Amino acid sequence: MKSKDADEWLACATLQAALGVKVVRNDDQSPQPRRSRQPRPNGRHDLTITYADGRRAAVEVVSTRDETAMGFSAASTSYTTVSRLTRTWVLVVSPEARIKDLKREAPAALARLEENGTTSLEGRGISDRRPQELRRLRVVSCVSTPPAEGNKAGFYLVQDFTAGWSGGSSDHGDLVVQRCNELLASAEKADVPRKLLASGLSERHAVVVVTFDWLDSLGSIESGALPRIAPTLPKGVDRLWLVIPREPGPIRAIYWLGDGRWRDVVLTEEQLEAPRGLFSG
Repeated sequence: MKSKDADEWLACATLQAALGVKVVRNDDQSPQPRRSRQPRPNGRHDLTITYADGRRAAVEVVSTRDETAMGFSAASTSYTTVSRLTRTWVLVVSPEARIKDLKREAPAALARLEENGTTSLEGRGISDRRPQELRRLRVVSCVSTPPAEGNKAGFYLVQDFTAGWSGGSSDHGDLVVQRCNELLASAEKADVPRKLLASGLSERHAVVVVTFDWLDSLGSIESGALPRIAPTLPKGVDRLWLVIPREPGPIRAIYWLGDGRWRDVVLTEEQLEAPRGLFSG
C-alpha cells in the first residue's frame, strides 16, 4: 500500500473509532485514461465523515514524513523481531549508518547489552558508554522497554533527525502542538485548508500522521502525554488529529475538537481493520 493510502487508512480507522461515525474516501481513485496527458486535478479533500443525524464533515490527511529520507524510512522503520532479545529497542542511528550492517549485527550487540542489564545508552557528550561495536555501526543512542503484551522482542532503526527520545511530559505534549502549528502554516501544506474550504462543509478536520521523522513528538504521543495548549489552526481547519502509525503495539491518537480540551483514543486491531474495504482493489 502506498504511503498516502496507508495514512488515509489510519485516519479513517481513527475517526471511526473515536467518533463512531461513517467515513468514506472522497478523492477520485479511478485510473487515469491512457490517452490523457493532463494531470489529474487534486483539489478534493481526502475523506468525508457522515454523522448519524446526516451532518457531514471534510477531512484532509497529511504526514510529517520527510520526503528526502523516504529511502531510509522504507528500509528502517519496519520492526525487526529477534528471538534472543527480551525487550523492544529503538536505535537512533546517524545518517551514514548502513541498514544492512545494522540489521545483521545489531541483534548480537543488543543481546549483550541485555545480558549486562543495560536498558539504554546515550552516545552524546561525556556520558558516552557505547561499546565499540555500536560506535562502528553508527548507533547514536538506544532505549528499550518491555514488549507490549502479545508482541515479540526486537528493534526499530530511526535516523537521527531530532534531539532524541521524548519522555512524554506535558511540555513535550505542548511541543507536538507547536510543531503541528508550524507544519500546517507552512507553504508546503497550504493545500490543506484550501481543500477543506473548497468542500463547502462547515466542519473541517486535519489529520496529521506523525512518523519517525518527528521522533520526539512520536514518543510523547505514544507515552500518553496530552497537550495543555490549544492549537493555532489556519483558516479552514477547526479540528486537529495527531496519529502515530506504530506497529507492533497499540496505535494512539490525540485530537482537538475545538471545545477547549484534548482527548485520546487507542485503536484495537478490529478498529484498525474496519476500513479495509475502502482500500482494497
